[in-house]
Amino acid sequence: MIIGYVTEGIILQNPLKAEILDFLQLKPNGTTEYEIIKMLEEKQYFYGLADESELALFQKHFITMNALYQLQISLWKNDRIFLDITSIRVSIIEAKIKDNKGSEITETAAVREYYLDWKNYEATDQEQVLKMLTSFWEMFYNQDKVFSAYETLKLSQYEPFDVVKKQYRRLAIKYHPDKGGNQTDFIALRKAFEIIKQTEFGIGC
Repeated sequence: MIIGYVTEGIILQNPLKAEILDFLQLKPNGTTEYEIIKMLEEKQYFYGLADESELALFQKHFITMNALYQLQISLWKNDRIFLDITSIRVSIIEAKIKDNKGSEITETAAVREYYLDWKNYEATDQEQVLKMLTSFWEMFYNQDKVFSAYETLKLSQYEPFDVVKKQYRRLAIKYHPDKGGNQTDFIALRKAFEIIKQTEFGIGC
């Protein structure tokens, strides 16, 4: 099932984009990749996948991420609407947004380009998938650190990264030692920010 491929700068369109976009519009507070895949499975959009269960799971993941990153590009290019894609949350920022969102698309370029290139789908075998699953479980068990980081920054879980950055900057000024703040609290804030940033942009690189 070839639905996305980068060749000479041209991205072949993923036919699942419209279905996923409809689903995202029903989720104003965001959703997860798992819920998107479950929806696609229920509508029987996946077929011709590998016999090995682990490899088939990777293929579903890759197909879904391929569609999401194609949507991110088209929504931003055509409508200046940002599709926020992280390892724990996918959401559309409905309002017309500032141009600085474009820099976040650039920050995720390595991850995006991986999923847009269909050669990565074709080149991944069962052994490689098992290694990826090991990394996934390590990330899964580190989720407590992520949730704790949001609490340190006095934020609800899964806030968009632009909200995280603004909150960190506000609190960093308040707790900076040069401003009379506590160094321990300041370092804790910085650590929390780095954990969330790594989750947003580092998983899957």
